[in-house]
Amino acid sequence: MTEKQKNMPRNRAVTLVATVAGVLLGILLLAQATGVLPTADAMSPPVAIGFCALASVIVLGLSIWYFARTDEHDLHANLWAMTWGWIATVLLGANWVILHGARLAPPPHMMVALLVGGAVSVIVWLWMRYR
Repeated sequence: MTEKQKNMPRNRAVTLVATVAGVLLGILLLAQATGVLPTADAMSPPVAIGFCALASVIVLGLSIWYFARTDEHDLHANLWAMTWGWIATVLLGANWVILHGARLAPPPHMMVALLVGGAVSVIVWLWMRYR
């Protein structure tokens, strides 16, 4: 049995957890965008702090679990994807703030910069993983 065949059940579990987490996050974002969930303005401070703490623990825990169970090729793809996603987020956010300061752009929205960075990460990961 090859190394790749030995890791197949583990890789499937990682993919399943990542898919479920991504779908749940998408549902939550859609629910907030449509007004089903309260916005940050409508939350009380303790609830907002609780959501932030819970989200941080979940993201850190799933990231550690995921990286501990992936092969070197996938880790390499993730490194490049996260790097380019972060660069896209920072560049878009910084340039948007500067252009808004010069009255050349509307007020910056960090969620847009994060979504663009996430899209860049997905595209780079797909390219690195399946090229």
